[in-house]
Amino acid sequence: MPLRVLIVGAGMIAQGAHIPNLLRLGVEVEGLVEVNPQRAKEVAQRFGIQRVWHDYRVALKESLADAVVVATPTKFHYGVTIEALRVGKHVLCEKPPAMSSAEAYEMANEAERRNLTLMWGFHLRFRDDALSAKWAIDNGELGDVYFVRARWVRSRGAPAGWFCRKDLSGGGPLFDIGSHIIDLGWRLVGKAKMEGVYGYGFSKIGAKGVDLTRGHQPADVRDGIDLKVIYDVEDYAGGLITFEGGKVMLYEVSWLLNDRDDFKVAVCGTNMGLSFPPLEFYMNGGAVYDGKDEGEAHFRLAEEFVRGILHGQSEIKVGAVGWDGYEVMVILERASQFLNQKGGHP
Repeated sequence: MPLRVLIVGAGMIAQGAHIPNLLRLGVEVEGLVEVNPQRAKEVAQRFGIQRVWHDYRVALKESLADAVVVATPTKFHYGVTIEALRVGKHVLCEKPPAMSSAEAYEMANEAERRNLTLMWGFHLRFRDDALSAKWAIDNGELGDVYFVRARWVRSRGAPAGWFCRKDLSGGGPLFDIGSHIIDLGWRLVGKAKMEGVYGYGFSKIGAKGVDLTRGHQPADVRDGIDLKVIYDVEDYAGGLITFEGGKVMLYEVSWLLNDRDDFKVAVCGTNMGLSFPPLEFYMNGGAVYDGKDEGEAHFRLAEEFVRGILHGQSEIKVGAVGWDGYEVMVILERASQFLNQKGGHP
């Protein structure tokens, strides 16, 4: 009998990544939970999903699924994940892990206590270039790695909808794309212990209005259901994280900034440095072009989640598991304290 999975939330990430990737892996998508009846019907028909619920609590009681994918707004990650773990189901939860580090702690603790797989949707770890960079770091090619710089800036990429409401998302670009690059940078420095965070942020453009024809909108906006804009999060967040062993990470994320769109990660060591995308290595003033870029990152994440369930958690070698999400949330919380301040150490 194939692995059976229940999908909670039928938005863009479920439709564009989780459901097709699981089906490609031969997993049975046993059911779908979606509060919007029309979307639930359309997505179920599109992917041949037989069972549909509108309340995740009912679904968790009735479903025969082995695992749950949580693809809801951030506010609901904690409730759905905890309930799924309590009824014995493995969980793949989208990022950011939760609204707070306290919630993430409980989620990780529950998964550990029940010996269940809890994995977070940090798919950047699975990029071709990120995997090659990590291999080079782990094999000592860079020497002692001491500096990471990660930048993900969108000139006009505010997604609108629930993403822009702090009560539903927890934060703006810091929680959305910032959680991705902070997790990735932390992994590239060997998941060193965080020692301190310094940050700053701006809210200059979004409060004046968001162009709904641009950005990565959630399903409610794309379907024309939620066209009013409530924007009470930051446009931009940046800062510095210090780690044990003298390692430092600079981060910069934005949805709205009068600058060029840019996604770039750089890692510097005592012997060599690298950056991506595309992947390049630097030494003695010269550059070696590798060319790797994203690849099938979302698919590899789903593949490792399935492998971890079927063959044991030791098979999860790249993905972010329970306590990783807690550590990232601690950093995000510390960084978010500065968004309405002038800066300084908390």
